[in-house]
Amino acid sequence: MIDKLAFGGSFSLSFGSYTRIAVSPIIGFRPLDPVLIGIEGRFAYIKDTYNGFQTYYYGAGPFARFIFFKGIYAQIQSEYMNYDEILFKSYSSRRIWNSAYLIGGGYSQQIGERSYSFISILWDINETAATLYESPIIRFGIIF
Repeated sequence: MIDKLAFGGSFSLSFGSYTRIAVSPIIGFRPLDPVLIGIEGRFAYIKDTYNGFQTYYYGAGPFARFIFFKGIYAQIQSEYMNYDEILFKSYSSRRIWNSAYLIGGGYSQQIGERSYSFISILWDINETAATLYESPIIRFGIIF
């Protein structure tokens, strides 16, 4: 049973006039060899000294991956995120919750007996003016 569990995630760092520090832990389960289902969390701190703005966002959501050919996979994912929506007309912001429904795919490369790196390219099919991401969304990470 323990051999069917998967842990991992990704992180990103960017420093300068635009600083971004982000972590995205993943916990998953492999019910069958080509399938991974799980939950991915997301937290990021952002500071934009050019525009005098700093904020953070957080959230989580379920995902499913199906490997259909030599590391190539299809992925679906939903995320429920809390972040500052910038109101340009009033030069202010407010915290909101927003849903993203992501579809796409990617490639995974085995780097150990039970570990692999991955790259995903996803599109938000629920994109609105208040959407946190711009499609396509590109993610890199490692799962153990």
